[in-house]
Amino acid sequence: MVNSTSLKDEFLVDGYSVIKNAFSPQEVQLLLSQTEKALASKKNEEDFLRINDSKHIHKIRYMFEKG
Repeated sequence: MVNSTSLKDEFLVDGYSVIKNAFSPQEVQLLLSQTEKALASKKNEEDFLRINDSKHIHKIRYMFEKG
């Protein structure tokens, strides 16, 4: 018998909450689209998460405006 766990079970074990339908399909598509645009933009390349040679976080930028 193969013992398999679902992605939901893995998230729960890791301490995450799983909320079904927390985002609509349209919201997910908008987040994906905006993330792709932000990552592709040259003007943002210095603003995203950077990890230095000693593996410490150097800088974080919020991709989405807080509203």
